[in-house]
Amino acid sequence: MKKAGILAVMLGATLLAAGPAMADPKHCPPGHAKKGWCSQNWDRGRDRDRHWDRERDRRSDRDRDRRRLERAQERAYEEGYRDAMRDAWRVGERIPRDRYRVVPDYYDHGWPAPRDGRGYVYADERYYLVEMATGLILDVLSR
Repeated sequence: MKKAGILAVMLGATLLAAGPAMADPKHCPPGHAKKGWCSQNWDRGRDRDRHWDRERDRRSDRDRDRRRLERAQERAYEEGYRDAMRDAWRVGERIPRDRYRVVPDYYDHGWPAPRDGRGYVYADERYYLVEMATGLILDVLSR
């Protein structure tokens, strides 16, 4: 009985000690183990590098989106400006009499008195200096 008990204890201790040894070890190539590349710290460093890579990617995406938005705003401004200018009257064109109203208080705007036969008019949200008899635009003053 004594021998069977001792044998059972020894067999149990052997199996317990052999359990971790028989477990499937983490795979590490022979050269990497010597350099310490398979250690826990290396994996943590790699995770940290992945984190920084994600942050860099997010920053570059944010910068790219901001540049794309700025370009779209510039294009929209240019297109809107061209659309507005297409409908605007230009120097040398004639404004029909029914399209403008005369501005008699030019001194309130700080403009000099027009010469004879000329006057300031307001049409399409802009002020113009025109020849009153023909409606010929001589100058575009302001918006």
